[in-house]
Amino acid sequence: MLAQIGAIPGVSSVSLSRQGLLSGSGTHGSVKIPGHPPPADEGRFKDTGKDLEWNVPSVSQVGPRFFETLGMTIVRGRDFTPKDNQTGPRVAVINAAFARYYFGSDDPLGQYIDRGMEDGGLTQIVGVVKDAKAASVREETARTFYVPFLQDPGSWRETTFQVRTSGDPLSIVGPIRQEVQAIEPNLALFRVRTLSTQVDESLGQERLVTTLTSLFGVLALLLAGAGLFGILSYSVTQRTREIGIRMALGAERSCVLTMILRHGLMLTLIGVGIGLAAAFIATRYLASLDTILYGVTPRDPLTYAIAVAALLLVALLACLLPARRATKVDPMVALRYE
Repeated sequence: MLAQIGAIPGVSSVSLSRQGLLSGSGTHGSVKIPGHPPPADEGRFKDTGKDLEWNVPSVSQVGPRFFETLGMTIVRGRDFTPKDNQTGPRVAVINAAFARYYFGSDDPLGQYIDRGMEDGGLTQIVGVVKDAKAASVREETARTFYVPFLQDPGSWRETTFQVRTSGDPLSIVGPIRQEVQAIEPNLALFRVRTLSTQVDESLGQERLVTTLTSLFGVLALLLAGAGLFGILSYSVTQRTREIGIRMALGAERSCVLTMILRHGLMLTLIGVGIGLAAAFIATRYLASLDTILYGVTPRDPLTYAIAVAALLLVALLACLLPARRATKVDPMVALRYE
């Protein structure tokens, strides 16, 4: 299948693995590093804040050119090749998190991993790749070691192919199905999806919450703008006589415009200050909930800055119309007011 799918026009690289990308599942197992004492927390349960997890590395069974197909950067050593099969010596590629945890500043290339195989054989490390998300985009990067698909007896329980294309990936789904059917007519091909689709599906709940929160935020901005507009309009009406007197005594229209805008923005700044203080206190409660966006801290400075800028912009627009109306007050009409 690797050979036939790789020969399809438009396919630039193809590989396979046991579990699919972002599938939410994975394989874990305890290991020993000969010549390196195990860390104190190795093989124990750790509290992640949600539940207890067994503190052991993740293992992923992958095929030749897996890292090339996925665009994962190999920082040391090499990728797997077709020679890394059931008759070849056992080899593994580890990620940077695995290297830091077990080897520290030592060079892991050429070192061995004891996986507790029945025959007592060891697995030699032949490469190091950059950290990458595997089972879920929500998880912290787990320390992971990759082994050749053909060197793990449990790999055949499930198989997922990864195909990198030079064009639209959906355009080659039909040819892939034809090649698979030609090799084995009874083999089912299912869950054919692009990586971007898998990312979108894995973040469906977060996207829904974000969309609803954004709609409520826009509604709050509109209500704030409408309220500020109403307050300033009423304020201008109440100060019509004062504005008329000022203009009759020689006040420039620009001065009147500045006065009204300053009044409105001062009210906004007071409200923003109170809101920021309340938000800063509320984040202590939000930080304990599983509602924080990925990559955004509860007190993210950029988020606060954008919120303040948006409020000031809405306030400025809400102030502008009453301020322009104030500059058009006829002094004679204003002096006869009431």
